[in-house]
Amino acid sequence: MMQTVFVNKEALEIADHTSLQQVIEKVLTEIDGIAIALNENIIPKDDWQTTILNDKDDIIIIGAVAGG
Repeated sequence: MMQTVFVNKEALEIADHTSLQQVIEKVLTEIDGIAIALNENIIPKDDWQTTILNDKDDIIIIGAVAGG
């Protein structure tokens, strides 16, 4: 069965039991220097693999910006 999650407000169809890590690897080629919010909660990188997504989850990918 398929579910719909939203990545930076864009709908993405995923299979049941898909992890946050799997979605991130699907949409990004480079995962260094990013933070992930799931339903407005920051998820530590160590938990991405074990965080299983649900239908209608909202994922925000935040990229680090260097500056001074």
